[in-house]
Amino acid sequence: MKVVDAAQEPVEYCFLWINHWSMCMTKSEWAGWMQSIGAILAILAAIVIASWETRHVRKVEARREADKVRALGSLCTSMVTMLEIGIAAHSERRAALAAHGDDTLQSRRAMESFEALRLSIAEGVRQLDVASASNPLIVVAITSTKHLFGQADRAVHSHENEREARILEAIKGLKTHATWIEGQAVKAETSY
Repeated sequence: MKVVDAAQEPVEYCFLWINHWSMCMTKSEWAGWMQSIGAILAILAAIVIASWETRHVRKVEARREADKVRALGSLCTSMVTMLEIGIAAHSERRAALAAHGDDTLQSRRAMESFEALRLSIAEGVRQLDVASASNPLIVVAITSTKHLFGQADRAVHSHENEREARILEAIKGLKTHATWIEGQAVKAETSY
């Protein structure tokens, strides 16, 4: 009896109970097909997940780059404020010298305030590191920001007759640069 049982055809199970030779298979055949389909779905899921993660990482990196560029724009705006304070302090000092022949306490405080702000911004500019920048855009932005700060600093220390004109020129350059930087930050953020 055992030999007869072994010779019987295996039981076939039909997909959606459609009794056609192409839709009916044994348990082991169905298991093989399910493994194949499962493996293909797992590979596709891995591809989709990896693609999503890569896109997400790129977006985060783009935001970081944009934030770095925006920080440079803020530094430029601070430089403009510093230069405007410098113009006001120098004007106040000139007025005090003309009126009293000497600095007043108020004009000295204005100059001290200006100098403290200038030194603070100079330290921020000094800390800008081109070597750590991975994006060429940031390298250009850092380099040009440093150059513009140098130009502004030279304007502040220039001869009194040409100081205000040079400071105003530096302010114009910094404002243009800050606008350019903001545009680059938007481009960097939307590039991915």
